[in-house]
Amino acid sequence: MKVEKINIKRVTKGKVTETNDLVAVEEPMEILLTYSTASGRMQKNIAVIMRTPGNDTELAAGFLFTEGIIKNKEAIEEIKHLATDDNRVMVILKEDVIPVMNNAERNFYSTSGCGICGKASIDAIRTTSLY
Repeated sequence: MKVEKINIKRVTKGKVTETNDLVAVEEPMEILLTYSTASGRMQKNIAVIMRTPGNDTELAAGFLFTEGIIKNKEAIEEIKHLATDDNRVMVILKEDVIPVMNNAERNFYSTSGCGICGKASIDAIRTTSLY
């Protein structure tokens, strides 16, 4: 688990003290999928999910399984972080495995939350601030 030390103000019985505390870090992770189609190998951005970094390969595999995109772990040839970005994980399916991609298309609505859920790539969550 990735943690970060931050400065906080602790209030105990009306008294304020400054101290340090450890908090879990949360970062987006993009799951990319490489798989076979009738016309050859294809790569698709599947989802961006928020997570505390660590056990990313297991998380990506579990996500694909629980979403019904793959039927079992034997469908996976390899899972790896992209060399350019620790927040991007590539899942490579075996040549003969065809994923159930209709389960990869989700419909989301926007809320006042963090804005990550429903994005297909990390690039899609980057915004430009006017301030």
